Amino acid sequence: MQSAWLSALAFLVVSTLLGLGVLGVARALRVRARRDYVVALFFVLFDVEAVFLFPWAVVLRELGAQAFIAAVSFVVVLMLGWLYALRKEALQWQ
Repeated sequence: MQSAWLSALAFLVVSTLLGLGVLGVARALRVRARRDYVVALFFVLFDVEAVFLFPWAVVLRELGAQAFIAAVSFVVVLMLGWLYALRKEALQWQ
């Protein structure tokens, strides 16, 4: 029981530090999107990805190879969408 709480605390600390680090680097580099809604789209994209991948990662060993292939396919589709947006120049930094 204590190990589970320790893992949850470690996850909380690492995710908080990672989020603050990304925000700090973006502020230091003065990264801004061309349009405000692009930031919201990035948030939704990676939020949805996290919602699907975290539970999958917890039970990966029990689910087997089919679940791994499904998750990799999910990430590939997301990355193809991201590359499409880059090619359309929807995500140009200022």
